Amino acid sequence: MSSPEDPYFAGRVKAEAGKPRGSSHGTRPLVLAWVTVYLLNLIFPLFAGWSVTGKGGRVGMFLGILLLLATGCLAVVKSRRFGIALVVGGGVIAVGQLLPIAQLGAGTIGLYAAQLLGLVTLRWPDDDIGDINGEPGGFVATVITGGLLMVPAAIIGMVFQAIWRAAATPGKPSSDG
Repeated sequence: MSSPEDPYFAGRVKAEAGKPRGSSHGTRPLVLAWVTVYLLNLIFPLFAGWSVTGKGGRVGMFLGILLLLATGCLAVVKSRRFGIALVVGGGVIAVGQLLPIAQLGAGTIGLYAAQLLGLVTLRWPDDDIGDINGEPGGFVATVITGGLLMVPAAIIGMVFQAIWRAAATPGKPSSDG
């Protein structure tokens, strides 16, 4: 936290003096980009999740979707750099739905976690996957599945940022020797 003893404090206060407190003008496009990428990432998981949930499970799934959306929005507003990473990586994950291995893996882990908590009945050896009939089961499976997709999205985005920064740094000595 900045303090009056910080030699850069006065400059920071002066630079922020013209901005309204709590202004999100600079983050609005990034938040809209996050919401767009997030909605694109719902295509396969929503289809797959809908098929294994009952009415109560769908309410829990919807609440989990809202929580993950809000978490991403908060991250984007709090850290522009992390927000950009989340949006870029989320775009990569969204394209990955063409071959939804990550989505199926995350969904499987989410279902197993909900089963371990006694919130889901799985019958995978049979023809049917199982049932998520209660709100808590839908919520837990959704939050775990979505979280398991958001983490690699952020990591992928950070890797792209590091590559971009390295490529944009002129005059950097190479290690080729």
